Amino acid sequence: MPVTQETEVARPDSKIKITATTDLVQKIVYLKCNDEETFRTKPADNLVGLNLSQVQKVYEGWTIDKFDNQEVVMNLKVDSFCREHANNTFIGVKDGHVAVYYGKPGPRAILKEMTQIPLTRLSAQDADEIKRGLAVQSREELLRTLEGLQSQ
Repeated sequence: MPVTQETEVARPDSKIKITATTDLVQKIVYLKCNDEETFRTKPADNLVGLNLSQVQKVYEGWTIDKFDNQEVVMNLKVDSFCREHANNTFIGVKDGHVAVYYGKPGPRAILKEMTQIPLTRLSAQDADEIKRGLAVQSREELLRTLEGLQSQ
């Protein structure tokens, strides 16, 4: 009986299965900020014994880069911000004007919006606080703070 290509592919695929000791490595790439999160865990009980095609059905949308008994490496591209950028907003400075950023103050912050409020218009205390990065907890607090800075 001749061996077809389908059988060649199916045979190794069905032999390699996830075991309780297999490392499951999941990498998520957030396209809006280019941040990555990597999680390394042991498989849940419902994954033990599954082969590559079965795992591909469970993790639809993921790209599986490596699949063997020791390690399964998969990644997912998500068209959004990571948690740090999505859940944090602060007021800072850009080109001498008050600006709004995603994330936390520092080099990884992402500019959200420039305002027309020149830093020179603010009191020295407010300007210093804005230069350091003023975290805001909600859209309402952001709007209230910008309105207050605008009226100076």
